[in-house]
Amino acid sequence: TSDLLATMAVSPAVESAGAPALAAGRDVVDERVSQLAVGPLRVAVLSDELPTRGAAESAYLDRVERELPGVRIVSVESHQPWTRHAAGEITEQLVATRTDLALIVLSVCDDLTREVPAASWFDWRQFELARALGASSAAPETRTTAVEPADDLESFCETIGPQLAACRTPIDDTMRKRWARTYRRVDRLVAQCRAADLAVAVVLVPGEFQVNGQLCDTLARRNGYTQKQLDVDLPQRKFACYAADRKLPLIDLLPSLRLCQQSPYQRHTEAFNEQGHEAAAQVVGGWIQSRYSHQLSLSARLTKAQ
Repeated sequence: TSDLLATMAVSPAVESAGAPALAAGRDVVDERVSQLAVGPLRVAVLSDELPTRGAAESAYLDRVERELPGVRIVSVESHQPWTRHAAGEITEQLVATRTDLALIVLSVCDDLTREVPAASWFDWRQFELARALGASSAAPETRTTAVEPADDLESFCETIGPQLAACRTPIDDTMRKRWARTYRRVDRLVAQCRAADLAVAVVLVPGEFQVNGQLCDTLARRNGYTQKQLDVDLPQRKFACYAADRKLPLIDLLPSLRLCQQSPYQRHTEAFNEQGHEAAAQVVGGWIQSRYSHQLSLSARLTKAQ
């Protein structure tokens, strides 16, 4: 930047002595300014992988990248066991990838009911090994992994049944502690993003039973819940209040997924199918476009000009 400012600070004496030289200098300055100010909008995805799983050609974050010229999606490891030992790890990755916007993708019902393993000596050794092996490597550019469906509905219901507790009302002491845990972790991620001087937003991914009423009824019967004990939209409302208190943009996928004419999920999995990925891509892409339309438009025009 200091070299650029020095190049721009051309005195009148130099201008009068050699106009061609000045014109060439201005060309260099214009080119360097455009390189600094214009480029793809680099969007970092901080995710536990569950919401973003799918084939690379169909996952909704990949669709956003394809359908919005000027957007570049990168992944940042944020939920691995060792990240709790390295407060600056995520910030360093975000700076290294030259990110403009960070999206924290959160499967709220799964997050609230997931058992987090306690820290151990092995976790610390795993952390040190990860640091040793990954110190010079860039953040991964791909986010998608294959998802194996459950063998049958019985197995699937057994797997996701505990998530229903996130919608239990009134909230008991155990769930209050889990909400506090989730808030603390998101607070840490937001703080690390802001430490890197980045804009940050949360993408809230619902549980499948929040979209599929029949599945919700089945899970309720199997887990002994009455309809009066369940408030299916409770996690979204609570997180909306949390985000508003922190002036944190929230991108909620639940309303759009409920509007899908067919199930937006793959059979007996929590992964989106073609329709689900399309619906999610429209929501996330629409939000990015509404916030960064000028930068995306300018980047697209410059790309075509090249």
